[in-house]
Amino acid sequence: MGRLRRLLLVVLVLIVAAAGVVFAIENPQPVSIVVLGRSAPQLPVSLLLTLAFLMGMIIAPIFTALVLLRRRRLPGKGL
Repeated sequence: MGRLRRLLLVVLVLIVAAAGVVFAIENPQPVSIVVLGRSAPQLPVSLLLTLAFLMGMIIAPIFTALVLLRRRRLPGKGL
C-alpha cells in the first residue's frame, strides 16, 4: 500500500510540475504591479503567480500554527 501511495504522490507532483511549465511557457509577458503607489519591476506573469503561491504556502502554516497555539492556551474557548 505504501508503494502505491508513493507512486500516486510522484504522479501528482509530476502533473503539477508539468502544468506549471506549460503555464510559464504560455504566459511570458512582463507585467508591473503597483502596491501602495510603488511600482515593482516588470516580471513575467507566471513568475509573479508562482511567487504568490509560494508565499501562501509559507504564510498559511504559520497562521495555522498560531491558531492552534492559541486554542491550546485557551482550553475553554471553542468555536
